[in-house]
Amino acid sequence: MSSELKVDKVSPATGTSTTLGDSGDTFTVPSGVTLDTSSSTLSLPSSVITGQTEKTSLVDADKFLISDSAASGALKYVQKSNLPSGALNFISETSTTSSHSGVDLNNIFTSTYENYLIIGDITVSNSGDTIRARFRDSGGSMTSSEYTYRFQRYDADSNTSTDTTRAATDSYFQLTEGVNNDATRISYTFKIHIFDPYSSSKRAGLRQESIAVNTAAVQQSIEGAGQYKAGATIHGIGFYPNSNNFSNSTFRVYGYQNS
Repeated sequence: MSSELKVDKVSPATGTSTTLGDSGDTFTVPSGVTLDTSSSTLSLPSSVITGQTEKTSLVDADKFLISDSAASGALKYVQKSNLPSGALNFISETSTTSSHSGVDLNNIFTSTYENYLIIGDITVSNSGDTIRARFRDSGGSMTSSEYTYRFQRYDADSNTSTDTTRAATDSYFQLTEGVNNDATRISYTFKIHIFDPYSSSKRAGLRQESIAVNTAAVQQSIEGAGQYKAGATIHGIGFYPNSNNFSNSTFRVYGYQNS
């Protein structure tokens, strides 16, 4: 049985509080009806937010509700695409603590960014091994002799450069000479910038600023640059030792926002 109550105002019989219905009841405001609380206080439970499903990855069309201070607090929404973005945007991370023959970072370079930053560290399993890198395209590792590079190394206990690794035509970048395999020292800690990898009309460039520990347990600073001389659309990069394995490694990849 249903009934309809028509009144102009509902007020508490005593005190200042009125209860509508009982626990579990539902009150429906039909479509087209305006519930005007503009001159009142509307208290909402925290579960309005905390009770919803979490979204862990935002896209540009996602919206946020705001109070516009320039419009007397009017409610408006802002899309993620309207928000300012940082100059350095996280892309991916990988970390391995067991013995492995190398790490391939696939599909990290796209048309979204022009330039990239890779930060990480590697420890080799055998002292004296060197660390190398190769670019990767859609077919896998790029092994053509199109790599040119020069990396200068400085020992911490010397005032001068100790050695230079260079090649005009090679099938990889040789990032270090022989490094130490002590896990506490860490063989190689690096910051590598990658320039224009996805553009086939430009030479892809690599510049490293890194720290290595040589086989005599002496810390080295390494800096220098290289290029892949042939035009190619490069999707990723792989790191591997000249022999044996890595005992552990960590890589974090970021894209530089043009702004």
